[in-house]
Amino acid sequence: DYVVNCMISSAWATGTSRIENMTRVYNFTTSPINPILWKTLIEFSLQQRNLWPYSRSIWYTSYIAIENKEVYEILHFLLHTIPGVFIDKLVELTGGKPMLSKIYKKVHSLTKHTGYFATRSWEFK
Repeated sequence: DYVVNCMISSAWATGTSRIENMTRVYNFTTSPINPILWKTLIEFSLQQRNLWPYSRSIWYTSYIAIENKEVYEILHFLLHTIPGVFIDKLVELTGGKPMLSKIYKKVHSLTKHTGYFATRSWEFK
């Protein structure tokens, strides 16, 4: 509902605006009155995982919130790097194209680059 409302609002604002040849940027945020919390997103995604399981999953999706960077890096190595390399080697042995390690590297990079912004509360005025 949030995303659809944002799309409708931005389309209306673009259509009714008299400013031509200008790139528009719309910022979509929640408010302090009714915020979207990480806990809510995680609970929702876990419910959806159970309702709509991905048929090509190797194991279940899980979430672990880590505040300590060193602990995060250790868990990333244990839960992503080692399994990724192991499964890629199995795929190679069976003649397939390994890709899990590459995917995990991209996820790790995304997490490192967006983590600061995603784990803090922001108040827009």
